[in-house]
Amino acid sequence: MKKVEFDTNMSFEIDNKLIESLKEDERVIKFIKDNKLDISIIDKFPYKFKNWINDLDICNLCDGLNYCKQGHVGRYFDLKYDGVFSRVLVSCDYKIKDDKNREHLSNYYVNDLSESMKFIDFENIKIDNEDSRYLQVLSKVLDCLESKTYGLFIFGSIGSGKTYLAACACNKLAKEGYKVSFVNLPLFSSRIKTMLENNEYQKEVDKLIESDFLVIDDIGAESVTSWFRDEILFTIINERMENKKWTWFTSNEDFTSLKSHFEINNRNVKEKVKAERIMSRIKTLSKPLKLLGKDRRIIWFIQ
Repeated sequence: MKKVEFDTNMSFEIDNKLIESLKEDERVIKFIKDNKLDISIIDKFPYKFKNWINDLDICNLCDGLNYCKQGHVGRYFDLKYDGVFSRVLVSCDYKIKDDKNREHLSNYYVNDLSESMKFIDFENIKIDNEDSRYLQVLSKVLDCLESKTYGLFIFGSIGSGKTYLAACACNKLAKEGYKVSFVNLPLFSSRIKTMLENNEYQKEVDKLIESDFLVIDDIGAESVTSWFRDEILFTIINERMENKKWTWFTSNEDFTSLKSHFEINNRNVKEKVKAERIMSRIKTLSKPLKLLGKDRRIIWFIQ
């Protein structure tokens, strides 16, 4: 059998090469200076520095959180020294910026906004010179936000930008510290069915009632049942009216067609009085604002 010989100097040579490269690394040199250490500490703990540098190198060519290759997205292990070495999980610049952008979301009680809508604001809106109608509506929306004395019922054609404007308003107020909710009514009416057994829906209803500012999005697009209209939606709207809570609506319907929508329940029974009750409260809470024109969803998508 052939005898296998091991090079006992191999690890020593590798360590020497590693140590020399670490002593030339600007990040290591800065760490030594910042912590007022002697350069010889690298000789004692080369692999602590090596592991740290390896973590930093993963982040070097990163283009954002969507491309993060760290084990913890947006975080890496930094090296600290306070008499002993320790690895501390810290956020990268992208993560810090993302957390900052998300701060306002903690002021949402209920949030049915899409991921992209959570970060939009009025500065994102691009208006063509010929889009004077939209500019007029935008001006009225901003006036309403400035006065804080009345709500809006923004209605009009599909894709004209009703939800976008309401989402901008919600984000703006959340950033100002208001407790807000943005509820998509068709989603809410479907979601509430899953909460009936344990009455969990009441918690969400209470949040919508208590919010400083509430947007009820796409009202008129939900399926009408007498129970949802009278026990859920009416309760929310009535409580907000009684307590003078700031409320906005978006809809493809105007007041007349929305009333017709509420009149016929899922059993095809006409309930005119019930429809009038809820409509009178919507009208008390909000002023109608018509928004028509081209499909702005296409424009925003292209941009």
